[in-house]
Amino acid sequence: MIPDKTYMLFSHTHKGQSYNMPTLQAFLDKKIRLMDYELLVDPATKKRLVLFGKYAGYAGMIDGLHGLGQRMLALGYNSPFIHMGQAHVYPNLECVYTKLSHVAEIISDQGLPEPFTPMVFTFTGSGNVTQGARTIFDNLPHQNITVDELPFLLRDRYNERYRTRLLALQVGAQDYVERIGGGKYDRSEYREHPDRYRSVFAQKIAPYTSMLVNGIYWESKYPRLMTTKDLADIQRQRNLKRRMLAVADISCDIGGSLEFMSHASTIDSPFFYVDA
Repeated sequence: MIPDKTYMLFSHTHKGQSYNMPTLQAFLDKKIRLMDYELLVDPATKKRLVLFGKYAGYAGMIDGLHGLGQRMLALGYNSPFIHMGQAHVYPNLECVYTKLSHVAEIISDQGLPEPFTPMVFTFTGSGNVTQGARTIFDNLPHQNITVDELPFLLRDRYNERYRTRLLALQVGAQDYVERIGGGKYDRSEYREHPDRYRSVFAQKIAPYTSMLVNGIYWESKYPRLMTTKDLADIQRQRNLKRRMLAVADISCDIGGSLEFMSHASTIDSPFFYVDA
């Protein structure tokens, strides 16, 4: 970094991210003016002007499907997802859609491995990241479901229809947090006083989730979506050994909404296993 200059970038420091404090200190030491894209807002609406785009969702979902295929193979099962490559191997989206069409055909014709059905893909967030992820996922045969339907899925798990389709669950804060003192969820209160709420994602949604696609915006004032202990509790239960198979944490808040996400992945090392 060149001293006494102005830099515009996503610094990933304003939330106090410990892993980037040396970078922030370097800016200070070199008297650099930092203009952080993440803090540029419309003065009238206070809405951010520069955000993650849908392409982050595209890449995260493609890599997530590839990782899911690898994970299922490691457990001894071939699956349609084994045919997905990582995002960087496709020269354009047209090639991605061609591959997704191939995978969709395998799901419809040959089905999913029965021990893993029903396969629930849970999407958090509603912004560009999640919209991009859904753009990719929606090319596969699927059925949209709600949180209220989850308890009935495993009772009906041997239904043949789950062999040839995925289940898509889109959730918001109203689905995975509850008031600590009881009462209904209030969006305005949650944003202003998140300390009054706690996450019940680990109890209410995670036990039914095959793959989690995390696209939420998170700050430390909010309850975590899942703690490391939450994941450990799920991993200890034999009846849940085929749940939470894969996580595509596109938000990439290290130690953030998913406490057990200890570091960012890279193209050379795209996945890591968490033994909570």
